[in-house]
Amino acid sequence: MKWNAWGRAGAVLMLVVLAACSGEAPEVPPSQPWLTAPPPPDPKAEVLPAWLVHPVAAAARAEALAELAAEPYIQISPGMASYYAGQEVRIPAAMRPFLVRAVDAPGAAIEVVQSQAGLWLRALGGDPAKLDAAPRVVLLDPTPRAVFVTWAAGGDAVGAAGTSD
Repeated sequence: MKWNAWGRAGAVLMLVVLAACSGEAPEVPPSQPWLTAPPPPDPKAEVLPAWLVHPVAAAARAEALAELAAEPYIQISPGMASYYAGQEVRIPAAMRPFLVRAVDAPGAAIEVVQSQAGLWLRALGGDPAKLDAAPRVVLLDPTPRAVFVTWAAGGDAVGAAGTSD
């Protein structure tokens, strides 16, 4: 049987339609330079309480972005923690403040997880087309070994290859 141009086009169109109807397309990770691969699983990992995590105030955002351009986190003074957060940040005696990379999108929730591998800041949900850098002030002890930044639609984290040290 000989295929003409219309026959081939029809067959290709049918395959495309069948593929589209067969289920949801795999999620494509958004492109944001701060995204990394998620950390290895850790059964002892703990989600930090909200009072240990502060978003950077809009007035200090540009400076925070500049500070984090080359490093995924930096230790900061208590005074700088309050400056970046745009409010007084009370730091327990055993903890230290860090300025840390994170991403956010409208409608997303930010979860911060501390594990043996490091600190994992994951944005859950929201519009991936509007994913943007969103630094955080995080109160920690001990100093993180690495920082992992991911985004997920609600399931497993979606990140880029590699990790930040």
